[in-house]
Amino acid sequence: MHFCWQPYFVRNYGAWIHLDTLRSRAPLRRLLANTETTPCCAAPASTAARSTMNFVWVSPYAPQDRKGGWRSFSHHLLLALEELLGPSCRVAPVYVREDWRKKWISRIQKHLGIPRAYTYFSRTRLERYRRQLQTRIPDSNQKPLIFFGALPFVAYVPRAPYFIVSDGSFHINYHDYNQDHSHDPADINRICEAEAGFLRRSAGVLLTSRFAADRIRRDYGISGSLLDVVGIGPGNVPPPPAKVGCGDFVLSVLADFARKQGRFAFECVAAARSRGIAVRLKFIGDKPPRDILNADFVEYAGWLDLDREPDRDRFRTELSCCLALMLPSRADLTPHVIPEASLYSKATIAAAVGGIPEMIRDGETGLLFSPEEGPEQVAERLGRFFRDRSRLREMGSAAHQWYQESWNWPKVAGRIIEHVKRALPNDLHGHF
Repeated sequence: MHFCWQPYFVRNYGAWIHLDTLRSRAPLRRLLANTETTPCCAAPASTAARSTMNFVWVSPYAPQDRKGGWRSFSHHLLLALEELLGPSCRVAPVYVREDWRKKWISRIQKHLGIPRAYTYFSRTRLERYRRQLQTRIPDSNQKPLIFFGALPFVAYVPRAPYFIVSDGSFHINYHDYNQDHSHDPADINRICEAEAGFLRRSAGVLLTSRFAADRIRRDYGISGSLLDVVGIGPGNVPPPPAKVGCGDFVLSVLADFARKQGRFAFECVAAARSRGIAVRLKFIGDKPPRDILNADFVEYAGWLDLDREPDRDRFRTELSCCLALMLPSRADLTPHVIPEASLYSKATIAAAVGGIPEMIRDGETGLLFSPEEGPEQVAERLGRFFRDRSRLREMGSAAHQWYQESWNWPKVAGRIIEHVKRALPNDLHGHF
């Protein structure tokens, strides 16, 4: 296994420290040396099942990242691919710092109500990404490349065939997720066109949901023959205990309280309690507002860092003891927390938005409700849902079964490999 990275710095206790000075620190040694064993959600394949293929993996993230980009998706998928294909050449991290001058100018323009450029993917920044890749991937490389995400690599033109693994597109993120549409439409179109061109030149775009594939085909005019759906697996969660419980609370894991509609979850549980259902609500992640925290049936477990053992233990306890997971998102793609709940044999109650309906079999592995339904309507269905605990446990078992059949990283990696083999000429199979 080979890492190609430039000198990298991480923020540690208020000082910028070179990566090499951290290698001797015990808490980081396992992570930086990349000697961690394969997690429970990516069980290794037998040596005999491995092929002689290998590939180049290009990602903005690397093991020393502190904000979860590596640990939540990139890490698990790469490990699963390497278990099947053998070692990869990792080009990571590929990262260019945002220009703080342009960022502040953009903020002033927003304050003044002037249409502003989308500085995070400015032409200058994309060109710096291109130069970084140009110096780190030799022109002589003929091994297929797998890019984790399309942006910010759109200015780079690979010589070898390349594939893109992603959960969505810039167009989806900007128009569905983002509530701030004060940017210059021409600049947004520039970024969308650059991403569309990068997708069209690829040998395949491997997406986590049919929702994302349909949107990319519609928004960018990408041929359906380039698109394939491979699914997703859980994030960096600890393995479940041998026996999971069934407490009296619903768990809501929300990284963004507003977009994930934490208040709606609160209103649903409050309405269910008014109907005589003895159920509580517990939040993990983004902190709820004070008026919600003051309710006697609400508890906040904090923002749990799953790289810290005490937080991993707390997460394991909460998820294994809850009644079900609740995710009433306003907009979403394929959230990791659904296969995480399934890993723990928990059903999920979620809004039918984005790729979520593909992850939950309504009435079998969880409960889907329409975004148009109000808290009272959802609470009425929750009443039937929570009164029959045996049915709730059956749905949790069905969710775990579906996780084993489809929503895990070895399955995702297998689908990626199948697509790549179909897309590559036979004479390149020996390189991949």
